[in-house]
Amino acid sequence: MHGLWRRFPAMRDGLRSSRSRADTAEIAKCDIVCANCHRARTHARFLAGDFQIPHPPLKERTPRRDRMLRYVLDKREEQSALIRAFRSTPCFDCHQHFPWFVMEFDHRDPARKRNNVPFLAGRIGLVRLLEEIEKCDIVCANCHRVRSYSRRDAARTHAGVA
Repeated sequence: MHGLWRRFPAMRDGLRSSRSRADTAEIAKCDIVCANCHRARTHARFLAGDFQIPHPPLKERTPRRDRMLRYVLDKREEQSALIRAFRSTPCFDCHQHFPWFVMEFDHRDPARKRNNVPFLAGRIGLVRLLEEIEKCDIVCANCHRVRSYSRRDAARTHAGVA
C-alpha cells in the first residue's frame, strides 16, 4: 500500500468509493460483447456517421501543401486497399471468415515489430509495408486477444511472476 494511503485512510476510502461509483456508472452504459462483434458494431457506427476520428487542424493551404497532401492520401488509400485485401482472408487460428475490419495483423515475434500494420499505410514505402506484413499472421480480433493473453501469461510464468 502506498505510504500516503496509510497516513490518510479516509481519503483512500473516499477515492475508492467515488471511483467505484464512476466505474459502475460507466459499466452500466456498456454491453459485453466479443471483440469480433465489437469491431463489427464500431465499423457500422463509423459508416453511419455516429462518430468521427478526430484529426489535427490543417495548416494554411498552399498549392505545394495541397499536392503533398493529395500524394500522401493517394498513397495511404492505395496501401490501405492492399491491407484490406490481406485482411480479407480467413483467420489463421480458427479458420473462420470475417469481414476485413474484424481481422488483425498479429506479429509472430513482437520484438521485430516496427509498428501496427494499418498505422504504417501511407507512411512507409510499399516494400517495407510488405516486409512488415510478412512478419504477421492474420487473425480475427477474438483470436488475437487469446494469443496476446497467452503470450503475456507465458512471459509471466517464465519470469516467475505467476
